[in-house]
Amino acid sequence: MNKEDVAKFKERLEKLKAEILVLIQDEEDHSITREALDDIDQTSDMLAREMGSKMSSNHKNNLIKVEEALKRIKEKTYGKCMECGADIPVPRLQILPFAELCINCQNEHERYR
Repeated sequence: MNKEDVAKFKERLEKLKAEILVLIQDEEDHSITREALDDIDQTSDMLAREMGSKMSSNHKNNLIKVEEALKRIKEKTYGKCMECGADIPVPRLQILPFAELCINCQNEHERYR
């Protein structure tokens, strides 16, 4: 992967990080608003909270993955499989810019889950 590709992925990851931070903040703001609801509304809102909690957890996990990808860019290891060291294909990184495994290693991990 050339320097221009890495620069584009870095920019994309930084934008993604900003978007995730906004989503997390929105979820936190929304949970504060929910606390102001009366008891009946809170009861009917319980399912939405559970779903929101799962979404928030996913956002936080994705934020960690994005930050780790940005760290790999600094360390000049971005685009290399963390398992076998092979190049991660650019099309895979275009779909999942914080991918840390090549397709073969990812398949192996999923097979043993």
